[in-house]
Amino acid sequence: MPEPSSSADTPLPAPSGRDPLASLWLASTVRIRSAAVAGAVADGRSGWFSLHPEAQAPLVQQLVDRLCSHPMGAQMPGLGVWRQLDGQLGQRRQELEQALASRSPSDALRARLDFACIAALMGHGAGPAWSFDDNRAHAVHHLALPVHRQGRDDLLAMLNQASGNGADTPSASSAPPAEPAPASPVDIPANVSTERLTGSEGLTVALLRGFMAGSFSADADDPLRVDARVLSRIDAAALRALFQASQHNPLPGLDARAATLQRWGRCLEAQGQGPGSRPNALLDPWRVPAGPDGPVPVDPAAVLERVVSRWAEVFRADGRVLGLPAGDVWPHLWAGAASPGVHGSQGTPEGERAVDPGTGGWLPLHQPAQWLVFSLLEPLAQAGLALADDQGLTALAAGRAGAMLLDSGIAVPRATPDLQREWKVGDSWIIEWRALTLHCMTQVAEQARAQCAARGLVLTLAQVLQQGVEATISAHGGAGLQATTQPRCASPMGF
Repeated sequence: MPEPSSSADTPLPAPSGRDPLASLWLASTVRIRSAAVAGAVADGRSGWFSLHPEAQAPLVQQLVDRLCSHPMGAQMPGLGVWRQLDGQLGQRRQELEQALASRSPSDALRARLDFACIAALMGHGAGPAWSFDDNRAHAVHHLALPVHRQGRDDLLAMLNQASGNGADTPSASSAPPAEPAPASPVDIPANVSTERLTGSEGLTVALLRGFMAGSFSADADDPLRVDARVLSRIDAAALRALFQASQHNPLPGLDARAATLQRWGRCLEAQGQGPGSRPNALLDPWRVPAGPDGPVPVDPAAVLERVVSRWAEVFRADGRVLGLPAGDVWPHLWAGAASPGVHGSQGTPEGERAVDPGTGGWLPLHQPAQWLVFSLLEPLAQAGLALADDQGLTALAAGRAGAMLLDSGIAVPRATPDLQREWKVGDSWIIEWRALTLHCMTQVAEQARAQCAARGLVLTLAQVLQQGVEATISAHGGAGLQATTQPRCASPMGF
């Protein structure tokens, strides 16, 4: 894994008006610069890790065996938030589809994309002590709804209950409840058995319940939408009610989650049509017919470029390069300045790497954005849009993929105690681990995909990555793939 050479690179032209961070938005830059870091580690230059690429082959073989024995074959599901709704035989997803049944195909697609966006952004970092009661969720608390949908009588009743005052009107000293009190149901079918959910599944289901109740909609007559106006005004109290969080059911990062949604709302308002802007508008270029051949095929790498260039400040509030919001982008000694060039640039021969000195030394990983893109692909395909190959995307730069990297012995920390340390997300150990995860686990997935194709099983990268995730969950006692080693650090958007 040699480090990209700068001697043969071509300086990247900078036409007037071009985005100075344009090279950081490209999935190919993510690949090139993570490979540069991996090459330096393989050369023995790292004080944090040693790299053992020979350990990839057993991991690839285990993944191939799992993929080729999957009962669904080429129809196996891909990666994204929709997997969190597949429990209970997919009943929760069926409820959403039933609610969308009377809508036009276009409106239904917009609703699915809105939900995928907010679930991808908020469905992480549940912590070990939090859980979600999906039966209780059928009485979505009114504090989890936009202010204009919180009826005055409902608010007064809740204030009375919190203060212990049985009168019709609360006293002047009454305060909002510290924990959500029970509320009346809000138009959600109550046909799901009592079940306490944890982790990402619990968060995603909670977001589905809120989405169906209109927690993110500015239109009381159209609950199944996400509006910039609501996002920009949401607060921790609303999220506490939505997620059933309390002192006895703590959910980490409520303030950080609210701040992320507020930034997202302001971003949508600034880039769209004001307070009524919706996240699904980001996909408009792929929903409009272009020429005699109809709609433009959806290129996942192009979707990623659009997502990170438009929403960089949403993914990371303090991540800046050249003074501009850059998202999940970090400094690293060996990242280099190589870039495949920028769309529309002149003077860079096809296939030849360019040099972008303005972003040199910055490593784009775009983990939360890639998770969001994977989550968008399924509803787009469901709507009948043509999808280009997702081979331009990569494995996610942390989480279970990162644990698999360490458990398999592909990357080995030089100091074992480093695994027990409390790291910050910007520490060089974490940045390097994430870069190695992205590079090496992408190689594992691509090799597994190629071997499956040789056996006649054609899969997307998303399908291969999802089976890797499921294998890490189901493995026990050394059987199959494992993911037992997880550094102590919240990844981007992990709250």
